[in-house]
Amino acid sequence: MTQPGCAAFLAASQAELRARQKAADDPVHRLSLALLLNHAGLLGHIVAAYQSRQSGDAEAANAALDHAADLLRRTEPRFSPYIDTMLALRLSVETHRQV
Repeated sequence: MTQPGCAAFLAASQAELRARQKAADDPVHRLSLALLLNHAGLLGHIVAAYQSRQSGDAEAANAALDHAADLLRRTEPRFSPYIDTMLALRLSVETHRQV
Protein backbone atom coordinates (compact mmCIF):
# COMPACT_ATOMS: atom_id res chain seq x y z
CA MET A 1 0.00 0.00 0.00
CA THR A 2 1.36 3.43 -0.88
CA GLN A 3 1.73 6.12 1.75
CA PRO A 4 -1.19 8.16 0.36
CA GLY A 5 -3.14 4.89 0.39
CA CYS A 6 -2.12 4.33 4.02
CA ALA A 7 -3.24 7.81 4.99
CA ALA A 8 -6.62 7.33 3.29
CA PHE A 9 -7.05 3.89 4.86
CA LEU A 10 -6.26 5.28 8.33
CA ALA A 11 -8.72 8.15 7.89
CA ALA A 12 -11.48 5.79 6.75
CA SER A 13 -10.66 3.35 9.55
CA GLN A 14 -10.82 6.09 12.17
CA ALA A 15 -14.26 7.14 10.96
CA GLU A 16 -15.48 3.54 11.12
CA LEU A 17 -13.92 2.96 14.55
CA ARG A 18 -15.54 6.15 15.92
CA ALA A 19 -18.94 5.00 14.67
CA ARG A 20 -18.47 1.55 16.20
CA GLN A 21 -17.27 3.07 19.47
CA LYS A 22 -20.32 5.33 19.64
CA ALA A 23 -22.63 2.36 19.01
CA ALA A 24 -20.92 -0.04 21.44
CA ASP A 25 -22.85 -0.90 24.58
CA ASP A 26 -20.07 -2.78 26.37
CA PRO A 27 -17.55 -0.50 28.16
CA VAL A 28 -14.71 -2.94 27.46
CA HIS A 29 -15.57 -2.88 23.76
CA ARG A 30 -15.63 0.94 23.82
CA LEU A 31 -12.23 0.99 25.54
CA SER A 32 -10.72 -1.41 22.99
CA LEU A 33 -12.01 0.78 20.18
CA ALA A 34 -10.58 3.87 21.93
CA LEU A 35 -7.18 2.15 22.03
CA LEU A 36 -7.44 1.34 18.33
CA LEU A 37 -8.39 4.94 17.56
CA ASN A 38 -5.43 6.18 19.56
CA HIS A 39 -3.10 3.86 17.65
CA ALA A 40 -4.59 4.87 14.30
CA GLY A 41 -4.03 8.52 15.20
CA LEU A 42 -0.41 7.79 16.10
CA LEU A 43 0.11 5.95 12.82
CA GLY A 44 -1.47 8.84 10.93
CA HIS A 45 1.17 11.20 12.29
CA ILE A 46 3.97 8.76 11.47
CA VAL A 47 2.68 8.29 7.91
CA ALA A 48 2.54 12.09 7.56
CA ALA A 49 6.15 12.27 8.75
CA TYR A 50 7.22 9.68 6.16
CA GLN A 51 5.37 11.53 3.41
CA SER A 52 7.01 14.82 4.37
CA ARG A 53 10.44 13.24 4.62
CA GLN A 54 10.07 11.64 1.19
CA SER A 55 9.08 14.96 -0.31
CA GLY A 56 12.19 16.52 1.20
CA ASP A 57 10.46 18.53 3.90
CA ALA A 58 12.36 17.58 7.06
CA GLU A 59 10.75 20.40 9.05
CA ALA A 60 7.22 19.13 8.31
CA ALA A 61 8.35 15.57 9.04
CA ASN A 62 9.66 16.56 12.45
CA ALA A 63 6.48 18.57 13.10
CA ALA A 64 4.39 15.45 12.36
CA LEU A 65 6.55 13.48 14.79
CA ASP A 66 6.04 16.24 17.37
CA HIS A 67 2.28 15.80 16.88
CA ALA A 68 2.68 12.04 17.40
CA ALA A 69 4.62 12.64 20.62
CA ASP A 70 2.00 15.16 21.78
CA LEU A 71 -0.75 12.61 21.14
CA LEU A 72 1.04 10.00 23.23
CA ARG A 73 1.63 12.44 26.07
CA ARG A 74 -1.91 13.82 25.95
CA THR A 75 -3.51 10.36 26.08
CA GLU A 76 -1.08 8.91 28.63
CA PRO A 77 -3.36 9.48 31.66
CA ARG A 78 -6.18 7.51 30.06
CA PHE A 79 -4.16 4.77 28.39
CA SER A 80 -1.16 4.32 30.72
CA PRO A 81 -2.56 1.05 32.11
CA TYR A 82 -2.42 -0.35 28.56
CA ILE A 83 0.37 1.52 26.76
CA ASP A 84 3.92 2.21 27.93
CA THR A 85 4.11 5.81 26.72
CA MET A 86 7.86 6.18 27.09
CA LEU A 87 8.47 2.98 25.11
CA ALA A 88 5.98 4.09 22.45
CA LEU A 89 7.70 7.48 22.22
CA ARG A 90 11.09 5.87 21.85
CA LEU A 91 10.07 3.20 19.34
CA SER A 92 7.50 4.96 17.22
CA VAL A 93 8.57 8.60 17.33
CA GLU A 94 12.19 9.11 18.26
CA THR A 95 13.50 6.31 16.02
CA HIS A 96 11.95 8.09 13.02
CA ARG A 97 13.27 11.54 13.85
CA GLN A 98 16.19 12.79 11.77
CA VAL A 99 18.16 15.95 12.27
